[in-house]
Amino acid sequence: MASVIAGAKNSVPLSLPSGTIEGFLPNGLHYIIKQNDLPRHNVECRLVMNVGSINETIQQRGVAHFLEHMAFKGSEHFPNRSVIDYFERQGMKYGRDINAFTGFDRTIYWFTLPIDKYSTDIIDSALLAVGDVLSSLHLEESRAKRERGIILEELRDYDAGDPFYSLKMGNSLYSLHMPLGRKEDIEAINRSTLCDFYNKWYSPMNATVIIVGDVDAVSVEKKIKAMLSPVGNRETTIKLPVIPMDYENGIHVMQLCDSLRHDIKLDLMIPHVTDKMESADDMSQKAIIDMIVDMMNNRMTAHGVKAMVADHWYLGDKNHFSFTIDGASKGNILAAVEAFSSELKALAKKGPSAEELQWAVNIRKSKTKVVPSKMLSTEWIDNFIDYAILGDRKIYTDADLQQVKNLLDGTTVAQVKAKAKELLGCAEKVMLAGIDNDGSDGGKITSSDIKKAWNSGKSSQAKLFILQKEEPVVNESSVEIPQLLLATHPYNDNMIIKETHYKEVGIDEIVLANGLRLLLKPTVDDDESMSIMAVGRGGIADVPDSLYNHFKDAVAYVDMGGIATIDHDTLSSVMVERGIMMNVGIENYWHQAMATSAPKDAQVMMNILYEKFHHPDKDKESFDISVQDELDSYGKETTLGQMMKRDQARVINNTVDSLFGNAVKAQFIPYTKDDIRRLNLDDMTVFYKRLFTNPSGLTLIVTGNYPVDSIRRMAVATFSRMKAPEKPLPLCNEEFSLPKKGATLTFPSDDSTKAACNLVFANNYEPSLKNTLMFKLMRDIMQKRVLAVLREHLNIVYSPFVDAQYHGTPQDVCMFRLFIDVANSNYPVMLNEMKKIVEELRTQPVDNSELEKIKRSFIVTKRQALTDVAPAEWKRCLTELIKNGETVADYNNYDDILHGITPQDVLEGFKKYVDFNKLVVLVQKDEKVN
Repeated sequence: MASVIAGAKNSVPLSLPSGTIEGFLPNGLHYIIKQNDLPRHNVECRLVMNVGSINETIQQRGVAHFLEHMAFKGSEHFPNRSVIDYFERQGMKYGRDINAFTGFDRTIYWFTLPIDKYSTDIIDSALLAVGDVLSSLHLEESRAKRERGIILEELRDYDAGDPFYSLKMGNSLYSLHMPLGRKEDIEAINRSTLCDFYNKWYSPMNATVIIVGDVDAVSVEKKIKAMLSPVGNRETTIKLPVIPMDYENGIHVMQLCDSLRHDIKLDLMIPHVTDKMESADDMSQKAIIDMIVDMMNNRMTAHGVKAMVADHWYLGDKNHFSFTIDGASKGNILAAVEAFSSELKALAKKGPSAEELQWAVNIRKSKTKVVPSKMLSTEWIDNFIDYAILGDRKIYTDADLQQVKNLLDGTTVAQVKAKAKELLGCAEKVMLAGIDNDGSDGGKITSSDIKKAWNSGKSSQAKLFILQKEEPVVNESSVEIPQLLLATHPYNDNMIIKETHYKEVGIDEIVLANGLRLLLKPTVDDDESMSIMAVGRGGIADVPDSLYNHFKDAVAYVDMGGIATIDHDTLSSVMVERGIMMNVGIENYWHQAMATSAPKDAQVMMNILYEKFHHPDKDKESFDISVQDELDSYGKETTLGQMMKRDQARVINNTVDSLFGNAVKAQFIPYTKDDIRRLNLDDMTVFYKRLFTNPSGLTLIVTGNYPVDSIRRMAVATFSRMKAPEKPLPLCNEEFSLPKKGATLTFPSDDSTKAACNLVFANNYEPSLKNTLMFKLMRDIMQKRVLAVLREHLNIVYSPFVDAQYHGTPQDVCMFRLFIDVANSNYPVMLNEMKKIVEELRTQPVDNSELEKIKRSFIVTKRQALTDVAPAEWKRCLTELIKNGETVADYNNYDDILHGITPQDVLEGFKKYVDFNKLVVLVQKDEKVN
């Protein structure tokens, strides 16, 4: 990203994407519309306010975010919370399809709209809601008081996600206006504060409406003009000022100490004014910085310094030109800083040689491309938001691309020198140093240390860098593919015993005479590639417990050996040259393999899979080395192991896995040295082949952009050759035994203010799509109740989350897992209210209108995720369907099965599967707090 601060040259702006309609209403409202049918039946709508927390006064801190919350609590055409209720009745979900975000320089409201016969007027409704946000919010004192508690809980849970956040923010004006505000700020906000900010900033002249999706753009423009032109600007509204991000001069250091670290990491940042990206001239100027990044990375490599130089927009008008280095000692780090400073000074003083400049220009030209013409609507939206707020444009036409490349070709040594000199000047003013070390005195790096190393490098004699000439690449002839991999196989119709085409989902299901099943789901994405996902029942948990440790890594060890029927180097060369990838894996109850290739290499890929299943090679040497390494490291805890042990969230997840069927008891049998010594590659290979050569119960999921008829015949012929092994692995199909009664398990926490709770209801069930859909309905109903009671009524939580998990074959376990963070003082209140919620759900049927609204959201969600351009999603969906014991036939009738679930079915579901007496609570809280 870039900022609107730095002025661009007087040049023509880059073009917007073809088909884009842009305009301004007389009231100043900016609008952007683009037709896009990826995905179909879907429209993305955004109201982008060029307003954020940076526009608050000191007395208003936190109000921009507070106002964003209030926008959904009532307006002229949508009183109370009816805006959420209305859009959820169209199949949308609050939090996913209806949401908002407040940043320093922006507030964005978004609506992901389903477009079909059920929602023909939904764009009009979205524009009506947008108009209300701009002009007629009901900012009621009573509602603000209730919302305050929710925002305070949001603040309690807030994590910037960057340990050096305070360093990067400095003492700038931005640091005083964090979007959430402070506790005392939030508590002080009232209706008057909200109204003052709303009346000053919320106005059409500070807004952009962006609509991208499966629409007629001209028709949408007419709607915008008709519905939003009447929205007036307030007398108090002013145009937004430009606010720079300033730092105090000097070298600012922040150190993080971690006793588990064995090295030191330094992230040295030089803040500098960014460039606006509106024209070809702007892009060529920004490219000079990028060239310096490429040159400095190459020069550091030449110095033997393994570091990374980068330049990225951070906030406001500032980019951070950064140098990141990991070193074994303080001396290593400071020597790298000295080398970096020296080379930047040399670049400013001597500039690049003609050869180095041409090298850097060529890199930039190769990386400068036209934005793809086919993108998801959300991707277009993100580009348009940057344009609306920052003025940034991208390259959308070949003509603009050529213009930028021509300017890159004209880059001079003097321009590079000037930009490098400018960066050195910025470093003289401000540098930010984020340091990770082990906390010892020997790892501590001070601002004086950095200044000394920097000045030492800068004072060294500047020398012209000589670019090392790369060895010319010799174009070797293509690798000869072994005949075994090129072989085609005879096909006949008798290989198939059943074939079904499921029109609704566009899947062909083919059952072969040997028991293997093919699922063909072609897609139409631009990437002409295909993949085969092989999923078969049978895994480590199917062996006796006493052998679990013997076979838990069997597939990984066997995989090291490649394929016995093909030379290892030849196979590797063929796969690299053809872009074929393959991996195999194993879980407790399932084994699987995945391969990808271009459709033209499908036969080669299928033959590789077949050979990998039937003729795995045994790399005894590598196996022996790995076993010896295990013996040598036995009992020595790694840094990663120590980190995992102290990660309480991971400990809680492991506990849930062990209690509710994601893990089996054999996993917790101690792994001894005797276990390691008994590892046997021959036994492992036999185990592997008993799994992977068995076509019975094996399903191959074929997704991607490929010709269906030819791939169908090829797959049938190739995999019909598979025969069941003489001794297939016996399968353990007993359902998982769950806890018989409730319990509370407590885990330590460093946070003395809150209890982080996992509430788990679990039961066994009979796998079917109907039950799976019912669990999801129950999940969403429970989520609504929890939000209504704990968040909206009591205001004691911010973002409680209810998840439904189910493991159909063979565990037969369904589980409702609630994630609720609450203040320690409200922990007993939360449990008591949850008991009431569960009791109500077990005794009172849900209203049918509420149930139908949730069903509608399922259909919308399915349509959004499983599009014709989403092969990865189809692969995931079909893999889960197989493992959960569901059928493609049922999935083809998804809508009918969903609509057949009644309020009484749901009531019976809560009675059977959600019992407060069997509730297991896993709570992480400070042990010192009762």
